[in-house]
Amino acid sequence: MPEFIPIRPFDEASVNVSLKSPSDQASGVSVYLYTVKHNAYMHSMREEVPSNDPNGNDGYNIQKFDMNLDLYYMITPQFKDNHPLELKVIERILQVINGVNVLGGGLLKPELAGTGNDQIRMEPISLTLDEINKIWSIFPNQSYHLSLYYQLTPVKIKSFAAPEFAFSTSKKEVGFRK
Repeated sequence: MPEFIPIRPFDEASVNVSLKSPSDQASGVSVYLYTVKHNAYMHSMREEVPSNDPNGNDGYNIQKFDMNLDLYYMITPQFKDNHPLELKVIERILQVINGVNVLGGGLLKPELAGTGNDQIRMEPISLTLDEINKIWSIFPNQSYHLSLYYQLTPVKIKSFAAPEFAFSTSKKEVGFRK
């Protein structure tokens, strides 16, 4: 993935968008992943796939334990001594995200679509001033900039763990010789 992505938010300027933290972004827009959480609603959902026992018995299911996550992003435009440009960029970001609040189809990279992600919602989140201060406290030498906060949900991640097997019992006839 490139270190920055040039975009044109409006005719007068080109702005670099980076996945760096605000403290590592000199000028442009920082799209910073500040936390990852298990999706509380989908966390306990398991997929059961009917299959055949390797020994020839029918009736067990494979349970897959893929992870469903919520990703929390802080989007921060910062341009040295250019507060009006920061506001224009925030306005343009809001317009773009409002028009595309669900990532799906061609907007998802093949790696994400290939792991079962048909759609990922982009939901704005409202933070209290205390929560914002806690996030910005991880950047001790960075001054505060107006930021947007979004949650991407649900993001499916395939598990590398071996599936669990739940076998059912079946009646077998056993013959005896005399």
